[in-house]
Amino acid sequence: MTAQRDHGTAIAPFVDASTPCDLAPGAPLELAILSGAREASGRVASVEVVEADARRQQVRVVLRGAAGEEALRLTLPRGVAPPLACGDAALARVHQRVLGIHPVVDATLLVDGALRLARSGQGAAAAAPGWVIAPPAMRSSTPPQVAGMARRIELPVLFRRAQGGPLGAAAGNLWRALETGGERWWICGHAVAWGPGMLPPDASRYFAYALVRGA
Repeated sequence: MTAQRDHGTAIAPFVDASTPCDLAPGAPLELAILSGAREASGRVASVEVVEADARRQQVRVVLRGAAGEEALRLTLPRGVAPPLACGDAALARVHQRVLGIHPVVDATLLVDGALRLARSGQGAAAAAPGWVIAPPAMRSSTPPQVAGMARRIELPVLFRRAQGGPLGAAAGNLWRALETGGERWWICGHAVAWGPGMLPPDASRYFAYALVRGA
């Protein structure tokens, strides 16, 4: 059990069971419904990698449901297999909004009722059903170098299944691997908080995460 420190700020101790992996730092995880709908469901009719480079790959998925066919685009880190296969019953949800001047996207992919992929640009718990995801608690904050000004604090994001199991921590938009419930998951996150004091004019709190089930 360790207590992390960032610029003199104490963070409540936690045990990180995740491990480093060779996925490219900052490699994106995205889900889009190509028609622009907020929800799409059906049986997976096809899964095809349509573009790839050293960091990421784009996968086109076609769902066939009662209303016809719906196409999805998955953007995955290179080295992560698509978390669904032909014949699976899939449900995709995508919600985009603007917070201040920043567009944020929450996306969820369920396969046969179980979570396979989630991302949230605002730390939304609803995007990852069955998981508890949050930055760790800060126990204290040391005074900033400039009197009266708040200190910017970068935090890891903590991941744990809601029913329990090992906890994983990811920070700086780096990918890590977490073995939990007999499954491998790739996790990625970044959070920014501020200590006490006056905030700079451009200060903003930030909490984003992404996770995807491994093969």
